[in-house]
Amino acid sequence: TIRVDNVIDLSRMEASNGAQMDSGPERRLTTLPHMGGFYGSIPVLRAESVGGPCWVELRLRVLNGRVGFQAFNSHKGEGLARTLAIGAAHDPQTIALRVADFRTAMQIIVTSESSIGAQVEVLDAAVFVDAKDWPQVRARMANHPSNSGKAP
Repeated sequence: TIRVDNVIDLSRMEASNGAQMDSGPERRLTTLPHMGGFYGSIPVLRAESVGGPCWVELRLRVLNGRVGFQAFNSHKGEGLARTLAIGAAHDPQTIALRVADFRTAMQIIVTSESSIGAQVEVLDAAVFVDAKDWPQVRARMANHPSNSGKAP
């Protein structure tokens, strides 16, 4: 698989619905104790450049509780794909979510999957495509005004 940079903008991650985002490089989100609530939003840029199927990969450290994440289309109010609950662990975890059609993704949403709330640090976020799809993705990224897609 090939990493497609500049599609998920982790620097613009925001807390929502009463959650708190700590300042600092860790991107630490503290959710409320409401299972299934949407508490964090990471913008997706140029999803149409990815085209079809991909993997959304988050590197995170769940400090307490459980969280999930999903690719989300906010215009339609629908999740495109979502993870199961991700539990607390001492070391960072890398979780990959297969999205069958990423073109309409607008956000990556972080959800609370715990009735006691959760705390998570999001360390990295990226999109990966199959190597056979990379030439088409690279061409679409090159034709986009920002011209910012790149291979590892």
